[in-house]
Amino acid sequence: MAKKPTVNLNRKPRPIRCWGIVWRSQNARDGRQESLLWNYGLPRIFETRRKAREWIEGEYGYIRNRPDLRGEPLGWRMPKPVRITLTVTVE
Repeated sequence: MAKKPTVNLNRKPRPIRCWGIVWRSQNARDGRQESLLWNYGLPRIFETRRKAREWIEGEYGYIRNRPDLRGEPLGWRMPKPVRITLTVTVE
């Protein structure tokens, strides 16, 4: 019979290095805004920068060719991949 994995809650949490996506916009009313994209309460994360860029192109690639979205009043910019460090803690 397989042994169940155990979790040591007293252990110091290990940070996880991965890639996230930053949503960007800039317009006259709100100025420059950047925020991390989230998915169901968790940050949208990827193992590699390449995977993050491919996802951005598939989901938001249309922004590049839409001057109406890039201009006022929306001011959307293409999201960009950023290196993030996640630390999971249990309380």
